[in-house]
Amino acid sequence: MEYETKANTFFLNFLVPVNDKLEIFANTMYYKGEASISGVNIDSSNLVKQPGGMDYPLYSDSLAGFSNIDLNRFAQSFGFNYQFNEMVILDVLGEYDNFGDEDPYIISYDGSRFFLQAGVALLF
Repeated sequence: MEYETKANTFFLNFLVPVNDKLEIFANTMYYKGEASISGVNIDSSNLVKQPGGMDYPLYSDSLAGFSNIDLNRFAQSFGFNYQFNEMVILDVLGEYDNFGDEDPYIISYDGSRFFLQAGVALLF
């Protein structure tokens, strides 16, 4: 049995201080991953005691296909931090994610999402 995998990741981050109170940021990420199994050969004749019904070698392309992976993900986030005074900071973040599954076997992981969140930090 042979297993092969490839993965590539690209990311780019920005943080820009606009003034003493405001900074903006953005993050971009792309991931591509592939994996596969080939040469699946289960020969039960090498076992000490052969299980019933396993009196033949098993060469299975469908078993190898179960482990094929071909996924990609793109994520773009953006936001800002605003400091009202020495004790209070507002943080706002938005993100868009897009998932792709080019070789679904049982479940497809295609889809996208967007979220927006805001929070307040208190400094003591």
